[in-house]
Amino acid sequence: MRNCKFCSVPKLEPEFGALAPLEEQIAAIEKAHGAKQHLVIMDNNVLAIQGIDRHLRTIESLGFQRGARKNGRKRTVDFNQGIDARLITKKPELVAALGRLATQPMRLAFDFHSSCHKAGDKGRHAQTELS
Repeated sequence: MRNCKFCSVPKLEPEFGALAPLEEQIAAIEKAHGAKQHLVIMDNNVLAIQGIDRHLRTIESLGFQRGARKNGRKRTVDFNQGIDARLITKKPELVAALGRLATQPMRLAFDFHSSCHKAGDKGRHAQTELS
């Protein structure tokens, strides 16, 4: 998305293609292996995906909302590539949407120092509003 000089993603993954809808992927996993406790999202910049608001609602509706449990144990969503701090500062509604999910851990990607303070401010506000 940003083509940062230090990033190797465009070299390692030169072509981007959307995969099957999340609902279909999870249904296939459940059919083959049973329902899973946790959801790991592996995307280099998940918040930049077109329609991310809808995808976050889908994750929530699939049983990964904040406080969700399966078999008495906490469920979690892990965005393991990091959440782009700059996109959070541009779209504060994404903070609220992420706050409704059982996100653990929350990894923020700070590719630029100036994003650090803005994202921290948004995060503190969301924590106050959603806690």
